[in-house]
Amino acid sequence: MLIRLTGLQSISLLAWLITLTNSVEIIDPGQVVYVDSGLDGVVGKAVILECGSTRPDVYIWGFTQPGTDAIKAVVYDFGKGPKLQKLAQSLGDIQVISGAASLSIERLPLAAEGLYTCQALYDTDQGAKLYYYYIHLRVLVPVSKPYILLSDASPAEGSLVWLRCGLENGTEPLYFLWEYETYSGLVSIISEGNNSMFNMAEVNRNNTGWYQCWARNQVNQERSDRVRLDIIFGPDIPQIDVTPYSITDRGYYVKERQTVSLLCQAQSNPPSQYVWFYNDSQVYTGPKFTITRILRMHTGTYACQSQNTYLNTRSFKTINLTVYYPPDGSPSCSVLPAMNYSSLNLTCSWPGGLPPPSLRWTTNLLAQGGAWLGGEGAWPANNVSVLQSGSQASNNSLFTCLGIHPALNTSTQCTARAWSPYGEPVCSAYGTGKNQYLLLSCSWEGGSPRAVVWWEVPKEEGRGQEVETSKILVLRSNSTQNGQAYTCYGKHPLETHIRTCSLVPVSKPNILLSDASPAEGSSVWLRCGLENGTEPLFFMWEHETYNGLVSTISQGNRRVFNMTEVTRNQTGWYRCGARNQVNQERSDRIWLDIIFGPDIPQIDVTPYSITDRGYSARERQTVSLLCQAQSNPPSQYVWFYNNSQVYTGPQFTITRILRMRTGTYACQAQNTHLNTRSLKTINLTVYYPPDGSPSCSVLPAMNYSSLNLTCSWPGGLPPPSLRWTTNLLAQGGVWLGGEGAWPANNVSVLQSGSQTSNNSLFTCLGIHPALNTSTQCTARAWSPYGEPVCSAYATGMNQYLLLSCSWEGGSPRAVVWWEVPKEEGRGQEVETSKILVLRSNSTQNGQAYTCYAKHPLDTHTRTCSLVPVSKPYILLSDASPAEGSSVWLRCGLESGTGPLYFMWEHEPYSGLVNTVSQGNSSVFNMTEVNRNHTGWYRCGARNQVNQERSDRIWLDIIFGPDIPQIDVTPYSITDRGYSAQERQTVSLLCQAQSNPPSQYVWFYNNSQVYTGSQFTIPWIMRMNTGTYACLAQNTYLKTRTRKTISLTVFYPPDGSPSCSVLPAMNYSSLNLTCSWPGGLPSPSLRWTTNLLSLAQGGAWPANNVSVLQSGSQTSNNSLFTCLGMHPALNTSTQCTARAWSPYSEPVCSAYATGKNQYLLLSCSWEGGSPRSIVWWEGPKGEGRGQGVETSNILVLRSNSTQNGQAYTCYAKHPLDTHTRTCSLRLEAPVLLTQRSVVSVFEGSDVQLTCILQANYPPVNQIVWFNNRRQEVIQEVQEALATTRKYVLRRAAAWTNLTVLETDGTTDNGQYWCSASNAVGGTEIPVTLLVKRYPMPPNVTLVRLVYSSRQRREVELEWQMEGEGEGGEGGGLTGFILERRLEEAPGRRRGEEEKEKDREEAGADPADQEEQRQEKRSSFSPWKQVAVLEPRERVHTLGNMTPTDTYQIRITAVNHRTLGHPSPPETPADPPFSAYPAVIGAAIGGMLITTIATVLLFMYIFRNCNNNPRLHDMLFGMQHSWSRENINLPDDEVMGGVDGEGGATEHCPSPSPGHVHVLS
Repeated sequence: MLIRLTGLQSISLLAWLITLTNSVEIIDPGQVVYVDSGLDGVVGKAVILECGSTRPDVYIWGFTQPGTDAIKAVVYDFGKGPKLQKLAQSLGDIQVISGAASLSIERLPLAAEGLYTCQALYDTDQGAKLYYYYIHLRVLVPVSKPYILLSDASPAEGSLVWLRCGLENGTEPLYFLWEYETYSGLVSIISEGNNSMFNMAEVNRNNTGWYQCWARNQVNQERSDRVRLDIIFGPDIPQIDVTPYSITDRGYYVKERQTVSLLCQAQSNPPSQYVWFYNDSQVYTGPKFTITRILRMHTGTYACQSQNTYLNTRSFKTINLTVYYPPDGSPSCSVLPAMNYSSLNLTCSWPGGLPPPSLRWTTNLLAQGGAWLGGEGAWPANNVSVLQSGSQASNNSLFTCLGIHPALNTSTQCTARAWSPYGEPVCSAYGTGKNQYLLLSCSWEGGSPRAVVWWEVPKEEGRGQEVETSKILVLRSNSTQNGQAYTCYGKHPLETHIRTCSLVPVSKPNILLSDASPAEGSSVWLRCGLENGTEPLFFMWEHETYNGLVSTISQGNRRVFNMTEVTRNQTGWYRCGARNQVNQERSDRIWLDIIFGPDIPQIDVTPYSITDRGYSARERQTVSLLCQAQSNPPSQYVWFYNNSQVYTGPQFTITRILRMRTGTYACQAQNTHLNTRSLKTINLTVYYPPDGSPSCSVLPAMNYSSLNLTCSWPGGLPPPSLRWTTNLLAQGGVWLGGEGAWPANNVSVLQSGSQTSNNSLFTCLGIHPALNTSTQCTARAWSPYGEPVCSAYATGMNQYLLLSCSWEGGSPRAVVWWEVPKEEGRGQEVETSKILVLRSNSTQNGQAYTCYAKHPLDTHTRTCSLVPVSKPYILLSDASPAEGSSVWLRCGLESGTGPLYFMWEHEPYSGLVNTVSQGNSSVFNMTEVNRNHTGWYRCGARNQVNQERSDRIWLDIIFGPDIPQIDVTPYSITDRGYSAQERQTVSLLCQAQSNPPSQYVWFYNNSQVYTGSQFTIPWIMRMNTGTYACLAQNTYLKTRTRKTISLTVFYPPDGSPSCSVLPAMNYSSLNLTCSWPGGLPSPSLRWTTNLLSLAQGGAWPANNVSVLQSGSQTSNNSLFTCLGMHPALNTSTQCTARAWSPYSEPVCSAYATGKNQYLLLSCSWEGGSPRSIVWWEGPKGEGRGQGVETSNILVLRSNSTQNGQAYTCYAKHPLDTHTRTCSLRLEAPVLLTQRSVVSVFEGSDVQLTCILQANYPPVNQIVWFNNRRQEVIQEVQEALATTRKYVLRRAAAWTNLTVLETDGTTDNGQYWCSASNAVGGTEIPVTLLVKRYPMPPNVTLVRLVYSSRQRREVELEWQMEGEGEGGEGGGLTGFILERRLEEAPGRRRGEEEKEKDREEAGADPADQEEQRQEKRSSFSPWKQVAVLEPRERVHTLGNMTPTDTYQIRITAVNHRTLGHPSPPETPADPPFSAYPAVIGAAIGGMLITTIATVLLFMYIFRNCNNNPRLHDMLFGMQHSWSRENINLPDDEVMGGVDGEGGATEHCPSPSPGHVHVLS
């Protein structure tokens, strides 16, 4: 069909042209102008195609599709306005610009690409002119947003990864750029070019990050979304960080008791898991291992193992950790003598610790700046000693030993001070017992170290016997008879001189006295003088008193004896003694008389009588006062009475003294020598007797077991002395209560009552110092008559009970008291009589009340008693009588004073107590008892003293059982009996009045099911419906009763009501159906709209309810609710149904089955309730009447759609009054291509396009076939292939085939693009012409000569012949230089040895090996030795073997096309002259000319910038052909030179920038 249309258009166009040429005369064919131009447009944009600058008279626009030759008319204008052809519709929105012949294409489609021809005819004055405007319109497609395909998003480090930047569409050429963004946000470009693939060989962790690709063409550029590449690696060897950080050559160390943190870190992705080992034992899991307060036992190896669980790889790192601990305490320092006490040995010790501490000696750090002794630095040892010269050490030097240990934060130290002993050596001597031996002692105390001392005597005793600090020399007492001195020597390291001390005997001492008669209290000194004697001297002072007693009063090393404030006792003889270590001597006596006084006087009173307040005297006595006071000389005396002088002299006498002379008497003593006085005062009291005589009384005491005898006699000074006796005549005046008298005005005596007889008489004797005779009084003790008397009486209304007890008479009075069971009145004793007040109910215990009476003279306690009633008890004739029998009760008493009164109480179950009988009878009778008599019974008894109640006793009446009563819980009753809800817990309680309680048996449908009063059915089920009977039985009376009920179990229907909205009346109405099957009884159902009742109010007691609702009268989205109720449910339940129409319109689609065998037409109208009905109707009635809800599929055979008619789907819903439709029209696919014929030079890539214009149903895939009709299959893995040939790029509406590296022999031909659907299929051909590059020009060697006689290098020169084929693609891209050996290497042995020597002389080993390979064959093939630039014409080939003969040729290259190689030639030897003499002579003649020429050339060459014209004239025309610059293509297929050519020389070129050196 398409070919036919094209043919018709060509015929019509030809006819028009024939007509035009017949009517228009074109005079000159030169007036036909051809204008060729190109234009690029963008898909979807606007473009203007111009046809000349002015509007022609007649024009025709034609369009030629790529790959075709036919020109089809688009627009023409024959003078009557433009006319658009049908083709214009497929080329976009084409409009002719007003006033011109230009075309404007809006929304440019891809199909508009091609050749546009505007044939324009201009009618001018010169004649008709015909213009042909050829416009090549290329439609460019913008690149779409690229996407990234990644071979592996999480590759392992070292693996191969590729990324591909995919595009759905975009016109080539395409340019790709790859960006890489690191973690830090730094973005860098890592690749750019026309390759969409980015390969990374052996990725590493630094490649982790975000990757993004850019794609651009001539139209636009787009950027893809970022994709993350996560490199999996590791773990590396872990890095262990120890905190605190401290390292030695043996590893890490820490201080003991520090907190140590070991942090393990290993580079890994994903992060590593860590395990810690201590001495090969696992101790911890995690990156950070912390040891708090580490101890020395934790020393060892610590290893960290890191593991990458993703890669299952591990790495290991081990460290040594040593725990340093310091020595105990601190260093100890000592200073010892050395070198015969001329030097100091400084020793510092600090044992223990790891490592050993560092010890170093310093002097005083402040004084000497911490200078080290014994050399710089410290000794790492536990003991350090330093020898210090004593003469160079100053006295009191402080030496410090500094101890440092790495386990301590601060240093510690000890000090040792070197100091010499104080003073000089001290010598002393003393004898042993009986002075048999004399001990000479020498000491030099102090100092550090200790000094050494020794004795030297005339006979050298002790010579050389050195001892530290002190030395004792033992001599016989007669050894010192010569009187010579004994010398002691002392030596110390800090003293340069030897110290000495000596001993000399003392002489007889003499005494000097400061005052022989000093006053008492003054100071006196006595001095013991000596003529000679070696110190130290020891003095002793002796004092001898009046009575000859000698005592030592002072001793020491002082000669003078001082007495400050001497006293009279120091009067006497004094003597001093002196001694030293050798001997001792005594002085003569001297008298010391002390003047003193007077002392405080001493007063003696006669007659002598003293009290605590002073002296006393009887009134009218004669009193003598004598005063004496110590004094030297004796004192004089004066007397004072109450501060008034009354007498002078030592004795003062008062005759017949009276009580008014009572007062103070003072005696004053006076020393006239010292003019001193003293005073003494005394109190003198005059005694007088009281008035009258004593008074006596007898009282009880000691709880009435003793008598208190009281005697009183007031007045007198001092108080009188009183004492008790019994009858003085009968007992001879024996004192009671102990000997002696009491000096007081009142005296009491305690007399035992048991030892005193009744009616005893007691006498009190009174004595006073002022009376010469005594005076007295008497008192008698007697007991009461008879016994105590008891009585009891009650107050009004018997509220209180009064118990009275009395015992009259006796002296003193008797005491009485009551004692009761609860001890009321105990201890409340009252003399003679006692009344006890009790509440009437306080005597319930029934015990007796006793009154006790006691008198001191009675050894027994007298009593009298009142007996209350005891607690009663009950006797019962029958404790469990049957109802209707007789019973009696009796109230019994053990004790109680009459008359007695009884009362009976009854307490039933209710707890209400009532009195049933009272009187003086103790028996209570009951005839024909009934169940109401059951209860507690109690009796009460009382008399005038008290009342008591018995304990309760239970009377149990036996009866029953009555007719049982059944209670059902939960309670629910119907006309058929009780009801219960299923799964409830139902409790049936049976109760029947009975005593003893009944036993119950339950029956279900006449079968026994339970025993007990309460029958509980947990989770009752519907199968438990039936009759339940309760049987009650009294086992004591053997009687029975029975009660039966009916129980129905109600159960609801399962679940909840189900609502549905169904279509009815041919989809014009709604059928609202509510169903809730099951249940007993049937549920009640009713429909509402939004819980508002419908017209049919009320509920239907049924399991199913349906309502018919008109669809036209129902609004869209109406909600209908069905409410369900059941008695077995506490709350109602409901369901809802919503009626709503489907959304939008029915949707039609078509798709084919596999292999397009069947075509499936699908129609759906989703949504809606109830579901809509849909059905198909085809041209031939297919599907009519086959309605299906919601969706419908019509199955057709693929050939049934050839007529291309439409298929219609109909849809209907009850809420929609109209029937909805949708239609499908089926079409076979239509394919287009941009160019049907594509040409390309071999080696290049070419893209063949295929565009899907129209089709339905959609095509599954566009398929390409290559020139061998083989299908091109694209796979993702093909992108990784190294020898790929085709690349497919697909999109929804197009598929492009790219042929890579085209080859003329295999890739020429027709390629087919094919597409098909269930309606039909189509394909279009695309012809690919692979052109060969033209043949380059031929090459001829014009010069091939060895550069020297050594034949190591060959100089070549060649030239081009002709221009080659030329044309498009013609040119020259380089030269290939080849060589081969002309002869086989069959040399003599001598030549081989020479060649070996030459090889050893310095040829390159690689070149030697290559030449040996050539010699192994008889005819070596041609071997490429160099690839040369196209601009080169001269080349030097080195590394030639002088003994070999070579053939060399050169070939021109144009890309992949090789020219004809030049004829092979053999290098010629350099020219040789046989006329050296001629040359020598010529040199002599031309010497001056040559030198001048060389100098001229050198000047021109070196100053080419200053003289460019001269330089160009001489050098510019040489090798002008070398200026040609021919670039080699990137896709050069020729291999490079491996180095055979060696270093190549080129002729110098004067044109900078065109010199090219191959390396």
